[in-house]
Amino acid sequence: MSTKIYNGIKFTTSDIHELYELLNDFKKESTKLLLKQFNKLYPFYLKDIMISYYRENGNMDNKWNIIDIFKRSINNYFIANLKNEIQIYPHKKTNSIYGYFILDNESEKLLLNKDWVLDFHYQNQTDPPEDISYEEFDKRKYIWDDNFKYSIFDSGFTFKIIDIVEDIYFLTDEFFINNFNKFKEIIPRELKIKNILNDKNDKK
Repeated sequence: MSTKIYNGIKFTTSDIHELYELLNDFKKESTKLLLKQFNKLYPFYLKDIMISYYRENGNMDNKWNIIDIFKRSINNYFIANLKNEIQIYPHKKTNSIYGYFILDNESEKLLLNKDWVLDFHYQNQTDPPEDISYEEFDKRKYIWDDNFKYSIFDSGFTFKIIDIVEDIYFLTDEFFINNFNKFKEIIPRELKIKNILNDKNDKK
């Protein structure tokens, strides 16, 4: 079997309850980082949606219809671009717990800097890194082959790092409430100015 486990890790604890607490703490830190990043995107998404809605309807009176469109747009973005999770593999033979992560860049850096996380990557088409013996590298192959038979997600269990409904929609509501009236006031004015400038350019 061709084995390429680029994002393989080993946890220093073999206690699943302790690991659960550690992962929960990491989830809070990671979510805070992500929401900080996404908060910068929200104004662009909301403004574009409100501009399109205004052009189609001539007003922005249906506030709840607009927030529904906004939420669906944000949801589609996250589904397409974000799958932050860690697949967990308790391994009975070694009495250890291993993981495979899919994370954004900032969350990956955060995870790999934790003192309870050890690198445990493996590739069977290359020599081991200088600080890992061939014996240790072969052991990693055996463990990863033992962890799953067909694919990474066929065994173990998934720990989700961010929940779109709980973590994202709450912030979406808060952001919408704080910015809807501001955009509702400035968008017609901006479009009117833009139309005037376009008319002037067309006449030149």
